Order: sequence, then C-alpha cells, then structure tokens
Amino acid sequence: MDVPGYPARKAALRLLDAVLRRGETLDVAAHGALQGIKGAADKALARALAGEALRWLTDLDALIDSATRQPLPEDAKPRGVLRLMLAGWLRLETPPHAVIATALPLLGGGPRRLAHGVFSTLVKRGARLPAAPTLPGAVAARWGERSAAIARGLAALPPLDLTLRDPAETDSWAERLGGASLLPCHVRLPRGAAVESLEGYGEGAWWVQDLAASLPARLLG
Repeated sequence: MDVPGYPARKAALRLLDAVLRRGETLDVAAHGALQGIKGAADKALARALAGEALRWLTDLDALIDSATRQPLPEDAKPRGVLRLMLAGWLRLETPPHAVIATALPLLGGGPRRLAHGVFSTLVKRGARLPAAPTLPGAVAARWGERSAAIARGLAALPPLDLTLRDPAETDSWAERLGGASLLPCHVRLPRGAAVESLEGYGEGAWWVQDLAASLPARLLG
C-alpha cells in the first residue's frame, strides 16, 4: 500500500506482537519485524511507535477500555492497532487525521470500524496521558522506591537526530526544520513531530540516525 507512514505502522504492529506475545526484546524483535522496510525514517518511526506503545501500555489500554462496551482481548489485532494509533497521537503528536489514514488500513471490515470509532471517541473526549506512565504492578513492586523516578524517566522523549544526504545543506535544513546542528550533515529536533510529516521525508533528503551511531562513519569518512 502506497501510503506514507503505512509500512512503519505495519512494522510497528509486528514489533508489538513479537514483544507482547512472544516475549522478545524490542531489539531482538526488530531484526525480523523491520525486514523489507527500506527507508531509515520508516524504521525509526516503527521503533518509536512500538517503543512508546510499550512504555505507556497500561495507560493506553485504560483509554481503549474506557471507550469500548466490552474489553477487547489482549491479543486482539484492533487493540494492537489502537495502541499504536494512540501512541502516535498522544506521544509523537501525529495529527488524528494522519493517524487514521496510516493505521486504519492495517484492519478491515468490522475491526476497522471498531478501531475508527474508539479512536474518534477518544479524540473527541480530548484524551490525555498522565505525566508519567503507570507501571505494571509487578514491575513497580520489583523496582520499589525507584519506580516513580524510573517512570518519570520513561516519559521523557529522546531527541530526533537526522543525518543529511548533502552536508552543504546543513544550515539550510536546520533552519527549515527548526532544529539545531551539532555537526555537519546533522540536525537535531525535539522529539514530537511526526517523522513522515517533516519536509524532506518523501524525497530522502535525510534519514533518522542516532548521532552516536553515526560517529564511526564520520570518523572513518
């Protein structure tokens, strides 16, 4: 399906399934779930969506359950898609219309109508997440007094590092995207803007790459 952002959502759903159903870590799951995704931006978006859905899983599920007459099964595909939709909207600040356009194609028929209805209801309510994610009881008990501080740390979104295709355009892209450049060929943005909505995404002018991960190539190149 040729919808910008759709491959990332499809991969993010595979990541969630691998972590929650098979018990894999996100890094292990990424090896299989991200196969076939060509663009670095789509890979980064898939990981960001899945990561935020996992961090805020308890709170996202509470929102979903508040908008359904009967709780959806934990492993139901509509619940997984709704987790990603809410993570994209509430954490990555993707506009609701873009969330609907890119995530609903993951479902068909009745499940699609259900997910659309639940998401639209929560948008109309102005749903919000708490200041820090609610940790599962077993996790909070294991971490003890540190659990509140750890939860607050999980709420902080890391910055978004972009590597540019053309180093001569560094200053131009930093200005156009409203970011800051720490090195040639690099722009750092605050996390929040939907990756696929940023200027230059479709034309491949840049790709998402953690600054630390890009340093070896810079040093050797």
